[in-house]
Amino acid sequence: MSTDHTLRSQRYAEWLAGQDLKFNFGAELAALADRKRGPITNDTPPVESWHRIIPTVQVIEKVREQFGPVTITSAYRALAYNLAVGGEKASWHMKNVACDIQCRQATPEQVGQFLKNLRATGFFSGGIGIYGSFVHVDTRGTNVDWRGK
Repeated sequence: MSTDHTLRSQRYAEWLAGQDLKFNFGAELAALADRKRGPITNDTPPVESWHRIIPTVQVIEKVREQFGPVTITSAYRALAYNLAVGGEKASWHMKNVACDIQCRQATPEQVGQFLKNLRATGFFSGGIGIYGSFVHVDTRGTNVDWRGK
């Protein structure tokens, strides 16, 4: 990793740690910037979009409160990395408003239903995608649901 990449990840982690969140997402989300797919390394989101992840991680906090430990397997994706992992061309991950999560103590169906119930209360507006081993959640501002493979 380049020194610039490492410093950006560190600054992002520190910024997240300074937000008013119940869980410290800093190290967890910053580590995703180091993910590789072949020769392509992900990156941290642009500074001007850092704030966009806050509503999504607030939703994930609710999932953690309900089900216990949650692993975030994907969050922000740089364009080249998104293409390398087969992400949608206009992926909400690239806008820093989406996360894919796994919960050891609940199935994707259970997590998805919990998220739909939470969304119905008005806590957030966004997308919920239920896949075989994970759930996608985003705070895009409009409600949409889908099933993935």
